[in-house]
Amino acid sequence: MSRKSKEKKQVPEKKSNPIKCDFIDILKLFNRRELWKFEQFIKSPMFNKRKILINYFMIMKKYYPKFDNKNFSKEKVFSELYPERTYKDDILRRYNNCLKDLAEEFATYNTFTSDRYEKKFRLLMFFINKKSDKFFTKQFKDIIEFTDKYGKSDIDYFNKKSILTEIYRSFKLKDDPTYKHSGYEEQINYILKYFLNSILRLYGFAEYERYFFNKKYDLKFLDEIKKMVLESDYFGSKSIEIYHKVLNLYNENNSDNNLNEVKNLIIENGKLFEREELFNLYIHLFNGINISKLKTNKEYNELEFEIAKKMDEDGLLIFNGVIDPGWFRGIFFKYYNAGKTGGAIDFLERYKTKVAGEYKAETVHHLYAVIDVHNRDYESALEHLGKASYLNINDKWAVKNLYLKIYYETNRFEEFLYVSDSIKHLISENPTWSENIVKPIRNFINLAGRLFRVKIGDSKLDSGEMERQIRESETIGRSWLLEKVKELDGCK
Repeated sequence: MSRKSKEKKQVPEKKSNPIKCDFIDILKLFNRRELWKFEQFIKSPMFNKRKILINYFMIMKKYYPKFDNKNFSKEKVFSELYPERTYKDDILRRYNNCLKDLAEEFATYNTFTSDRYEKKFRLLMFFINKKSDKFFTKQFKDIIEFTDKYGKSDIDYFNKKSILTEIYRSFKLKDDPTYKHSGYEEQINYILKYFLNSILRLYGFAEYERYFFNKKYDLKFLDEIKKMVLESDYFGSKSIEIYHKVLNLYNENNSDNNLNEVKNLIIENGKLFEREELFNLYIHLFNGINISKLKTNKEYNELEFEIAKKMDEDGLLIFNGVIDPGWFRGIFFKYYNAGKTGGAIDFLERYKTKVAGEYKAETVHHLYAVIDVHNRDYESALEHLGKASYLNINDKWAVKNLYLKIYYETNRFEEFLYVSDSIKHLISENPTWSENIVKPIRNFINLAGRLFRVKIGDSKLDSGEMERQIRESETIGRSWLLEKVKELDGCK
């Protein structure tokens, strides 16, 4: 027998199969408190009577939260569950499906028990179904007091009060069959307030998309609704008043008085709105400011800074532990444009590790480039911008805009022309932006190009006429353009 034949043949190692299923994906969504509660849930005989599912869960639990341990495989888990049995895939599949169903039931149960109003409402419905006057009356009083005290927003509050009013009238119908003591006026009032809050809110979003993004909406009832709102003096609802005045931000006649009034109303009545909705109202306010900036020669840097600082202080910028990159950049510029460079740098350092999305590094490099430009360190700025490559058109435009200013400051006329053409192609090939956005960008490029030609001696400067055109044009970057005119005028 040859030496080769005496050698023990190596048996290839069996490849382990990781467990991939909906049950694992749901467990990943649970925080540690929820995982603990789910364990108690499946251990309760009221929800689960199969001990094997508890045993299986206790094995799976060891691999929480990532479930990426090298030992986490179907074969390994099965052997822990059944040490003496041969692996069978269908058994694990069955257990995973059963536990997925239990996890979904727990998620529903946990969400329900966490909502105090919903618990009170379901108990009220129980007493209605059991036709218990005694407990219904007591529970109805309790839920009304709770709703009045803890109603989170006007929209939510009016909707709940309308439903509760209907329930009360229906339940008491047996004692008042001719409705002598039950009127409809209160419920009509609640429904009208709910309707107007809801429809004005949606009309606000429609106006926003119509103005900036070429969206088409049929708003033929808007004038009638506005008339109803004004004639009723907003039905005594601050949220209706806010939503109505937000709509006016998108009007051609929007005034500084309306801007300041909307800002003060939002700040003073923020508690009427859910956190996300309050954030949306601030978006409308910034939109109104942007529209006013384009239509006039005024600057609103201090007002924008005030709003941005308020949002920052109230914790409205972080959602689920992260900040949207667009808002990260936008709020940074609110500080920076108001001359609060130190505040802008502080904001950048505080939030840079919390920027969401795959382009967070690019966003941070972009803002470092802005600081470099402020410090006139243009080569460092270009290095940062070289690492700030975006795909989104808003982001691309923001970076190209900064390149344009750097090339202007460093007298790189060929590069300046190249970026100018690049921006023109970018905005002409983008179908989503409306002319309300495109026109001010186009005007800025043209005005900046004319100033550059003066700077390199290809054209003469009539500073008064140039300043007039900049002030009267619908353009972005008005302050920067006027600053360049002043610099050129001083070089004569």
